[in-house]
Amino acid sequence: MPRRSRKAIAVVGITGAAMSAALMLAPPAAAGDFTTMAEPCDGWVGTTISVSNVSKPKKLTHASRYYNGTTSNATASRTASRQLTLTAGITVSSGVSVEGGPVVAKLGATAGVSVAASGSATTSSSISFTATIKPRQSVVIYQGRVKVTGKYKVRKCTSGSGTMRVTTGTARSYRTVLETGAAACNVTQPSGSYAALAKNNYC
Repeated sequence: MPRRSRKAIAVVGITGAAMSAALMLAPPAAAGDFTTMAEPCDGWVGTTISVSNVSKPKKLTHASRYYNGTTSNATASRTASRQLTLTAGITVSSGVSVEGGPVVAKLGATAGVSVAASGSATTSSSISFTATIKPRQSVVIYQGRVKVTGKYKVRKCTSGSGTMRVTTGTARSYRTVLETGAAACNVTQPSGSYAALAKNNYC
């Protein structure tokens, strides 16, 4: 083999050894590991809140079924008992503790609905509604609200130097507008309505 070719092979061998040594300096990452880069403040001072993955399902907070066993219409004020308590607040998944009020307010703004303030809850043990029940038929007295949840991120810099303090977690609340009504069990209710939810779950 020509001498020139031997030199080329020797250079390649040295380069390969150097690469192997470099790779040995960095241990392999475990499955699922990732690195989060710290965000510098770069002279900025303030707080930003972002909310994503917003969900707005309808929920029944109160519901009770009544049956009219007579041969005449029965009209009366009837009560529905509490089935679910909705609350407004936040949970922290990572980072330092933050105030819940601004985060819940941002949740409502992102969802496009008016929501209850942080610390609120649907605490009424029962509600009342006047309904007419036809003979040999059943109705469900109900009250419903929209439950609102989302993932939040708070970025904060108290001085223009250093890195941002980042907090992430889940925000929850419920729409301030509610619906109270009576759903007849023998009637097809509009799809996606509170009445349909009451009929499907309590009739």
